[in-house]
Amino acid sequence: MTQTNVVIRQAQPDDITTIMELIQLKAEFDGCPASVEATAQKLATDLFGEKPLAFVLLAENNRYPIGFATYHFIAFPG
Repeated sequence: MTQTNVVIRQAQPDDITTIMELIQLKAEFDGCPASVEATAQKLATDLFGEKPLAFVLLAENNRYPIGFATYHFIAFPG
């Protein structure tokens, strides 16, 4: 049996290339690779700028990226 070492961690600015690759793979899986509008520069600003719009978690197996999740915070009225 193969041992796995899955880690989920917060993405860092030096992960932008990996995030771009995962976004492209997801778009290809969904059948719409031409619809990807993300760029490395947009990700740098939107994810790691002064006021991030969203955040990314990376899943890695033995340090190899196997998935990602994005999230953002919302404010509830009241």
